[in-house]
Amino acid sequence: MPSQSPSETDLLTLARWCGQGFPSGSHAYSQGLEWALADGQLSGSGDLQAWLIDIVERGSGQIDAALMCCTRNAPDEQSIMQLAELASALCSGVERWRETLEQGRAFLDTLWSELYLTPQLMPHPVAFGQAARRLAIDDTTVAAQYLQSTVAALTSAAMRLIPLGQRDCQSILAALTGPILGAANRAAHTPLAEIGGCGLRAEMACARHESMRTRLFRS
Repeated sequence: MPSQSPSETDLLTLARWCGQGFPSGSHAYSQGLEWALADGQLSGSGDLQAWLIDIVERGSGQIDAALMCCTRNAPDEQSIMQLAELASALCSGVERWRETLEQGRAFLDTLWSELYLTPQLMPHPVAFGQAARRLAIDDTTVAAQYLQSTVAALTSAAMRLIPLGQRDCQSILAALTGPILGAANRAAHTPLAEIGGCGLRAEMACARHESMRTRLFRS
């Protein structure tokens, strides 16, 4: 993608898309955090920080960031649709699959009049990458903001599940700066054939969340 200095407009646009106020529906999902808390695997800020680092470096965060970057650099629409199929196939369970599709649709529904993109059922990282093709910002920066948004949404979910204050959550986000930057750089340079991850704890938690009778979140 473009290597020139990004414009202020593009930077603000990216910040808006990644902001917690953007109506993509991320507030409704916990990616298994809710089950992990109920199972006693998470009890404080240290546990949460380790859990989020695993997602960013080895799990869904790393996978989605790489898919998003590949979408930005896809040569044509057919390639983008193939990436959408791959993104769906890489979901670890039905709730995670619904999560990424519903967030992708909400993202495009919000932006269709701004970018004239056709609203459709598409996984969120691919929908985001398709829109971000129009931004003159390097892939690593876009991936870092994308991952920061993911972590912020999960931290917000955890704050409603674990007795954590806003200062604790901000400390966790600050501690994840290094892992996010490292994962973003890897995502920007990950070939399509090498996209994958192994965030086993989070994937198992997502699968087991499907059987919870009482829940606050949809994943």
